[in-house]
Amino acid sequence: MEAADNATYESTSPVTGEVLAAVASAGSEDVSRAVSAARRAFESWHRASHLERRRVLLAAADYLEQKAATSQDIMALEVGLPTPLTALNIQEGAATLREAAGLTSAPLGEILPS
Repeated sequence: MEAADNATYESTSPVTGEVLAAVASAGSEDVSRAVSAARRAFESWHRASHLERRRVLLAAADYLEQKAATSQDIMALEVGLPTPLTALNIQEGAATLREAAGLTSAPLGEILPS
């Protein structure tokens, strides 16, 4: 996604200093658009049933795992971590999404002793 003013900056490898990509450089207009989009997304998420939330979270975990090989290589370049650590980060991210999916139907409130 391009910045509203088309500004970019060069993302470099922390290991080699090599330029990896020219990426969008967000300005205040971009921040305002992102906040507005988040507000709109929250409204639909807020109204979603626990079953729909679970479906979305599980689909996100599946997608993260499907893209793991590509993502871990990109992450390794971007942050300078060894690939096995980036793979672990992706696995943990998917596990967190699955845990959140399970919590969508967790009972809320306090259980009184009998």
